[in-house]
Amino acid sequence: MGGSSAAYYVVKAGSLGSAASMSGCIKVSSPPKAPPMAKSPALVVTSPCTPTESSSTISAPSESSFSEKMEHSYMRDTPVRSDVHNGLTPARNILVRHPPQCSSCHTYPPQHEELSEIHQAHVPPYDEVVAKEAMNECARIAKYVKNNNSDEQDWVARVNKFNWTPMQEMVFEKVCSILDQDQLARLANDKRQHEPIHRRISSDKSASRFRKLLASVSWESRITQWIHALLMEHLSPSYMASYLEILQTLKTKLPTLVDKMLFGRPINSSQELLAPVMKKRWEPNIMPKSRQLTHNAIMVVLPNMPTTGTVSDRMQKWYQSLSTITQVVQISLPNTNNRIGNQNLDHVAETIVSLTRVKINELRTENPSRGIILVGFNAGAAFALQVALSESVACVVCMGFAYNTIRGPRGTPDDRMLDIKAPILFVIGQNSARTSQEEMEGLRERMQSESSMVVVGSADDALRVPKSKRRIEGVTQSMVDYMVVDEIFEFVTKTLSNPPGPRMPTSLMHQQGYQRLQKQSSHILADGNANKAIQQMRKRKMDDSLDDSMGQPSKTKYCPSQYVSVITKLEH
Repeated sequence: MGGSSAAYYVVKAGSLGSAASMSGCIKVSSPPKAPPMAKSPALVVTSPCTPTESSSTISAPSESSFSEKMEHSYMRDTPVRSDVHNGLTPARNILVRHPPQCSSCHTYPPQHEELSEIHQAHVPPYDEVVAKEAMNECARIAKYVKNNNSDEQDWVARVNKFNWTPMQEMVFEKVCSILDQDQLARLANDKRQHEPIHRRISSDKSASRFRKLLASVSWESRITQWIHALLMEHLSPSYMASYLEILQTLKTKLPTLVDKMLFGRPINSSQELLAPVMKKRWEPNIMPKSRQLTHNAIMVVLPNMPTTGTVSDRMQKWYQSLSTITQVVQISLPNTNNRIGNQNLDHVAETIVSLTRVKINELRTENPSRGIILVGFNAGAAFALQVALSESVACVVCMGFAYNTIRGPRGTPDDRMLDIKAPILFVIGQNSARTSQEEMEGLRERMQSESSMVVVGSADDALRVPKSKRRIEGVTQSMVDYMVVDEIFEFVTKTLSNPPGPRMPTSLMHQQGYQRLQKQSSHILADGNANKAIQQMRKRKMDDSLDDSMGQPSKTKYCPSQYVSVITKLEH
């Protein structure tokens, strides 16, 4: 008509629906002639395959194409090997598996099982006969404790609770609950496959509960000594065995507090029986394995924090396990008169790095041909990398490496860690609060050194696996640490046998494929700048990319198949 006009707008394909779920090209048909009295605009959208007469209709995609491109939250793509794309060694896994499912109603695809078992570490064997003898040791000693109660009697009913305070009643009730749960766990694991392992896990759980209970009363000597004397006087033999195992476990973790509770004052004649039991906690003994290196090398271990004279039980076990590979030298910074507590954190870190460098120079002076293996735990891993910048070492092992730090993530362009040339092994926990596997893979791609990685399933920053995971897998914490040491031994052996040269970071690789730098001998300076050619090539490449971007016009990403043609205004 003469005075009326209709406006038609540009419609983008992605605005009407999911671009991934739409197939084909969307066209807009010519507008139908409106009646003389209608003045509102009308938009008619039709499909190229099935024209329709109704307005505002879009052809829906087929169900098959929609299901192929739709992904649910519980679906997971097939894992892709990272070494195909970036030339890195795939990560090794320790107990990184799915939780067990019912075998009759749930099965994993064969391809998934093959991919999951390729880089999976094996659980070490143990002597089951010796483990059962150690498991029943507390039960044998409990029979010699002199008290008036037997297993057929209710020992709780024979306890005189007259004139007890509310705190004493609360502590006694919780102790009874802990011992009851431990007895139920013993009955559930009786004659079960790998019974010593499950018994060890249940005893650790009971000891953890007992420790929380005593911590709630601040380990007050009056309360702890009272409850210990009461239990030694009234417990039946079966409950006494559970209690002795709890004390045995706590003695290894909190020796000073437990000694104050047990031997603070004379109790009874049964106190003499506790001395041999408290010497060492029983656990399944792993079959010994020969790990001696054929190369002349020595390990320099940097701890997590400065030592105060006594080394924790867990660190002592790490030292003993690493000593089966080669000689171990510990770097210690004595904390005399709380000297470290009054110093700046940066100053303490510089002191540890300086002591490590001095020790390395002493070892190299004694034997110049000896290889130096740096091993760092948690914060010590960062110190080991700092030492590797200025000292020539065979390789570096980072246990519990922290990617996210108080000063930001590692691997930024100004992080000198990227310039390390020595091979590095990262050992991280799957549930670490400061590191994830994806972040570490990205860091490894940006580094110039050849690196490997070991992921411990369900472990935290200190590589400790929770009791629930250990119960599912049928392993103890010592077995997990044993598998970690096996991975360290394989990495060190491979590195010393065939030392790899530096690699080119993924950001500098050509798209045609992976290019490895030629292995060349260069003197490592004190500031860590060992290969000037690599840095110059990186700078030259950045300059070339800037020149290309400035000389060429920007390209548009306009695709005519993804847009709808513009309909001009029609005047009637």
